[in-house]
Amino acid sequence: PIAKVTTRMSSDNYIQLMDDVLIPFTDDFMDDYFIFVQDNASIHKSKKTMEWFSNKNIVVLHWPSRSPDMNPIENLWGILVRRVYSRGCKFSSIQALEIEVRNCWRNLSTQILETLVNSMQNRLIELIRKNGHETKY
Repeated sequence: PIAKVTTRMSSDNYIQLMDDVLIPFTDDFMDDYFIFVQDNASIHKSKKTMEWFSNKNIVVLHWPSRSPDMNPIENLWGILVRRVYSRGCKFSSIQALEIEVRNCWRNLSTQILETLVNSMQNRLIELIRKNGHETKY
């Protein structure tokens, strides 16, 4: 699910978001074992956040500092933005934009999501081959 964030994120906000969105999602849709991918934003790597992941037995993929952003969510945001603005819309309010974002999110095909998720192994292999330098992703 997509979640609306209405405040500047802190570790506490991030943890609350994970409790509200990630945990129910994983309970409903994930196998017992998965690896969570996030970047090195300070709220993602804070001691409090990492303790939360540990307490929930969630494995977090190690993300080297100053590495290229290989997380497929970045590609998904790009796809979503292009769809939201595909008709050249200028939104008259935050609410109108939110409605369009939610509509476009709901209409993303599972094939797009699966392709992005399944690309993770290739992303990491290419990153290793390129010794941490720029990749096609």
